Amino acid sequence: MRWVAHDGSPALVPALLHGSAGRTPEAGATAALRCWRERDEEAREWDGISMGEGQYEDTPVRTVSDLVARGVQHVALPEPVILGHDEGGSDRRAARGLTHVRELTGHGLSVEWDPDLGAEIGQWRLFSHLCPPRSVTCPDGEAVLDQWRTTFRMNNCGYRRGVGFVEVTDLRRGTQRRVAMRKVNQGKLASLLDGAPAADFRRQEREAFTESGFVHQVGSLLWWLPSRITRWPVVG
Repeated sequence: MRWVAHDGSPALVPALLHGSAGRTPEAGATAALRCWRERDEEAREWDGISMGEGQYEDTPVRTVSDLVARGVQHVALPEPVILGHDEGGSDRRAARGLTHVRELTGHGLSVEWDPDLGAEIGQWRLFSHLCPPRSVTCPDGEAVLDQWRTTFRMNNCGYRRGVGFVEVTDLRRGTQRRVAMRKVNQGKLASLLDGAPAADFRRQEREAFTESGFVHQVGSLLWWLPSRITRWPVVG
């Protein structure tokens, strides 16, 4: 019925407990993910290592599962992930890029991507559990990138879910925070995984989401931050 934080901090996310908040996928221009069967940069130049291109659409959870099944180990996104800008249509593109990176990270794949943090520079640690990017566009981008690479580890912020529950383990701030939630509305969680319109939720619900540290507002969308943990246990 509520988030239970092991460190005693409040983390209520009531909007996940009742009702529905589905969305209709938006049509948009598609591009291609470039895929390789090896992570090492030099090895990716060898014959037979490139696996060609994969889908880059508004169904990243399914797309990434298909890539994993094919044996892909390294993926390059086709465009920068632009955050903190008010350009028309950028919210859905940003959420799509972040979702691909989150899902790829959760499966243990390495990712080539280039976030443009814009005004989000002070919140880069929210994304520090995602695979370190190739470059970061923001003031002091090189310093941010260095910190990102230094502090990154698998499952820095990840979740698992079972019948009627979701558990999140968060190490982004250097100390372990473990939060459990029961009686989760799976439809609402599914909508947040791809980026759900913030207008679908009441103000109190939006505030509870962002205060929990597990949901981030990307323009007009609310987006689920933790990556799905595919390998347990997490060493804290």
